[in-house]
Amino acid sequence: MEKPSAVGELSFDETAPVADELEVEVVAVDSVTAGRDIPGEVRGPAVKVAIQVENVGGRPVDTSGASVNLTYGDDDRIPAPAVVDDASAVLPVSLAPGATAVASYTFSVPLDRAGNVRIMVDVLAEEPDVVFTGPRP
Repeated sequence: MEKPSAVGELSFDETAPVADELEVEVVAVDSVTAGRDIPGEVRGPAVKVAIQVENVGGRPVDTSGASVNLTYGDDDRIPAPAVVDDASAVLPVSLAPGATAVASYTFSVPLDRAGNVRIMVDVLAEEPDVVFTGPRP
């Protein structure tokens, strides 16, 4: 089964339904310095994103395969590498009915790249990705 294409792009302040079971929203987009002072770890400007997922359906939803990606550079859509830090938190493997979870991701994004960032949230394999677009903080 092929994954459906994203329906459209939303702004950071909108909420996106996923199937009839989930609602996804961006709760924070911040400019940070990422990385640690250890060999092999890149330290520099980054964008930290917090994503909230709420189960508005009547059954548990498997969120074990959920992922979040970020691109920058407006039309260039350059993929930003994820940076693991102490504040990183992924979604739980399952969300019970009525439960809400917040995940936090950090992406390396150069300061000299003005313009918008695109946050792609893939929560369910059989549903289109949710795409949020807004200015780089």
